[in-house]
Amino acid sequence: MRQKRTLILAAAVGLAVVLACEALLVTGGFEFLENRSFDLRVRLLPPPEAPPADIVIVDIDNPSFAALSEAVGRWPWTRLLWTDLVKFIQQGQPRAIVFDAVFSGREDEEVDREFAQALREAGNVVLAYGFKKSGYGEAIGERTAGALLAGTAFLLSDGSLLILAVDDAEVDGERIEGKGVAPTIEVPFDIRYAAGKDPQLDKAIEVLANGA
Repeated sequence: MRQKRTLILAAAVGLAVVLACEALLVTGGFEFLENRSFDLRVRLLPPPEAPPADIVIVDIDNPSFAALSEAVGRWPWTRLLWTDLVKFIQQGQPRAIVFDAVFSGREDEEVDREFAQALREAGNVVLAYGFKKSGYGEAIGERTAGALLAGTAFLLSDGSLLILAVDDAEVDGERIEGKGVAPTIEVPFDIRYAAGKDPQLDKAIEVLANGA
């Protein structure tokens, strides 16, 4: 009798769990729990290793938009800004300047010429898209988002950023909006489950070591 009750209880609990999971799935509850617990899980992750001191990242983030939008206008920002950035960084004599950005289409003949001249004079500037297209080496990571349209940026009151598409763009005659650019070596990287590690960086080091 006791064994029968145990089986009935286990079946009831199992059914309740299945029904609860089904309800969460239908109502979007799992997504809600995932989003709500994301910050907590990131805080609980082991701290990542400190980046090398000789690598400096100049990020394009919300504060950048807030500080520069009035001065330089809508996104994409004028290439005069990137020209000045290259010239400024070059004063520090870096080994390389790497742009993880796509400069699509034409802006202005004089502006484009000045930007190209700054890249040539620096002699150590690498453009991510051209790196793969020219076959200089392996591009490691995930397919890019394919969000290439020119747009106007609006900084919202809650600190988030809204970008309204206003113009189409092509790269070397190819429209990659919505398609993105695929790497030569695909390495997924979900920061939620990275546990403080960087699988893409690890793969890059492995490729470099094997090719040395």
